[in-house]
Amino acid sequence: MTPRAPSLPPDERRAEIVRAARPLLLELGGSFTTKQVAEAAGIAEGTLFRVFPTKRDLMQAVIADAMDTTVIVRDLDAIDRTAGLETRVMLTVGRLQRSIDEVSAVFAALFQIPSPEADELRHKPKEHTPEGQALHEARAQELHAAIVRVLETDAQRLTCSPEEAASLVRGMAFATSHPHISDRRFIDAARIAQLLLHGMTKEDPC
Repeated sequence: MTPRAPSLPPDERRAEIVRAARPLLLELGGSFTTKQVAEAAGIAEGTLFRVFPTKRDLMQAVIADAMDTTVIVRDLDAIDRTAGLETRVMLTVGRLQRSIDEVSAVFAALFQIPSPEADELRHKPKEHTPEGQALHEARAQELHAAIVRVLETDAQRLTCSPEEAASLVRGMAFATSHPHISDRRFIDAARIAQLLLHGMTKEDPC
């Protein structure tokens, strides 16, 4: 019998369950069970169902958590603004790449191992609803603004606006990390920062 879990505020309980479910989803794909999640979270299965009435609801919450930009925005805002521009770009690219890797891993695990809930999510993704699209766009804007804040200290050194530079940084991180785009050979954040700031051509010889 699972020991009675300590009382937690609803948001904390929800987050605790999602944290317990994510590694199981990564390991087992859509075939994980709510019983396994409850055991990993140290709660009774009935407690889980009071938070997530269906397994599909729980899987959707894990996806939403993986796509949430709150943590990455906080990490970007924590980058030392006194560090050199190349260092800041490198750290930004590296953090973006890690986020893309994490989201890709969740979707790969979810859909590589079949389950009725995964099939339903594949054919009726919440992100394609008007509310889901609005949330996606809001998160994208928040992330873009965070990258701009990393770069704007050196706005005078850039050949484009910090807003344009932020789009280039994010686009390069995405292109070198997304499993359906990147060949995974060109993913070093330091090299990407160097190319973004200095280009691919050598300086003219003296």
